[in-house]
Amino acid sequence: MNTSRSEKLFAFLCLSSIKGLGPSRIKQLLQLEPSAPKALLQVAEVFPFLKTSEQFKKKVWENKATKLLNKINQQKVPYLLLTDKDYPYLLKQIPSPPPILFWSGQKDVLSKPCIAIVGTRNATRYGQQMTQEIASALSKAGLCIVSGLAVGIDSIAHAAALEHGSTIAVLGCGINVNYPSSNAGLKQKIKQKGLLLSEYIPDTAPEAHNFPLRNRIISGLSLGVIVIEAKEKSGALITAQYALEQGREIFALPGTCKMPNSAGCNRLIQQGAYLIQSVQDIFDILQFQFKINPLPAPQRSNHITIDTNSQIGSLDIENTSLGPMATQSLQGLNNAEKKIVSLLQKEDKIHIDKLTNTLDFSSGELNSILLQLEVKGIIKRLPGMYFSVKQEF
Repeated sequence: MNTSRSEKLFAFLCLSSIKGLGPSRIKQLLQLEPSAPKALLQVAEVFPFLKTSEQFKKKVWENKATKLLNKINQQKVPYLLLTDKDYPYLLKQIPSPPPILFWSGQKDVLSKPCIAIVGTRNATRYGQQMTQEIASALSKAGLCIVSGLAVGIDSIAHAAALEHGSTIAVLGCGINVNYPSSNAGLKQKIKQKGLLLSEYIPDTAPEAHNFPLRNRIISGLSLGVIVIEAKEKSGALITAQYALEQGREIFALPGTCKMPNSAGCNRLIQQGAYLIQSVQDIFDILQFQFKINPLPAPQRSNHITIDTNSQIGSLDIENTSLGPMATQSLQGLNNAEKKIVSLLQKEDKIHIDKLTNTLDFSSGELNSILLQLEVKGIIKRLPGMYFSVKQEF
């Protein structure tokens, strides 16, 4: 019997609502059983730790999924499921692809080769000019520009791309939420010639923890990530970290040592990112020959290692701050952060699966808190999704 589209969506909503699963485990589950409704029936067998959860036993997730399904149907929001044939291929390859992608605009732009451009909200004239030039040239060449619709570099990249081609804006809120309000006009233009994407349910507010997680989608859609002006505390460096983990190329625009907005970019270049002197540098690295050869799938970037030990500091995106950079003391952490640090201090390193099973956080909440601790310079991410507390703590 054929499963209806609504039944598939409900199964995905159920999976996404089960505390302790999260995108990476949902992907693992669907690799074993590609049918979401059938995978839902097997979830406790594949992940036995869920059987001890009271929320799982009471099927709290089923009631939540029913409410979400009604909201989506009422608002008639279009969506893509991870198992759909037209789900973005590159995004599907990352460790934690969004199980559901809500979209608005021209979905066909997903078939184009994409490259991400990210950077600071407070761009200098140099950064603005270079963003305009780079985004325009790449767009003219047929690449779709991906960014996060933040003010500053993001907005300039989107606008320049629309003049010559298409762009994708990945949101850290519901697809129907007008954020940032100053970009309302740009958002409408993107809907007409480009695409808006969000993994968040319609009406989801732009909470601070949404944006670091959203950055993995920006890099995941793209062949590479171009960082144009990023301070040492810039959220753009989180996108670069995701790009590295996903095997994408990383490009950075250099600046003088006297420019705070270039400190993050210069650090990336020191650590192995490609220095951009012209747009041709990007084409050469991606082996892009317009109208002759298609863009290749990205390969693992073995030449770059980002130093996750460096104190990046608090995120600097979309007027959102996660607080001051950590000092040598752990004072100032909230209870959730203290709980994670306390657990990590007991062992040399802990895998994210063990953290998920031990702590009473959803996968999304845990990833968000880990990212906040990472950018505060208190913990570090190790290969294989292990985490540890830095020696000084």
